[in-house]
Amino acid sequence: MPATLEMRPPQLVGSRQQARSLFEELIHNLHDSIVILNCSRLEVATPSFMDEVIRVVLVESLASKLVLESPTRRIADYAERSATLREVSDRLSIRS
Repeated sequence: MPATLEMRPPQLVGSRQQARSLFEELIHNLHDSIVILNCSRLEVATPSFMDEVIRVVLVESLASKLVLESPTRRIADYAERSATLREVSDRLSIRS
């Protein structure tokens, strides 16, 4: 059974570096894990932040799944677009 890890980003995020910092200590331990990004308090995120989350979690770290929990529609759209472009959309799940 894969390990599950839940992360909570701050309310406002805007850079690729912020995305990398969120997973910095865990990046090598995410392989085959389910990562839940709890977005319930996340008010603003940029496309570059979400693209970096997708890249770090699904492309570099090879997590089995990234679940966005309670994202705004805009944040979900950014993540879906990035996952599609990076060909990992089958491993992205969005829960309202």
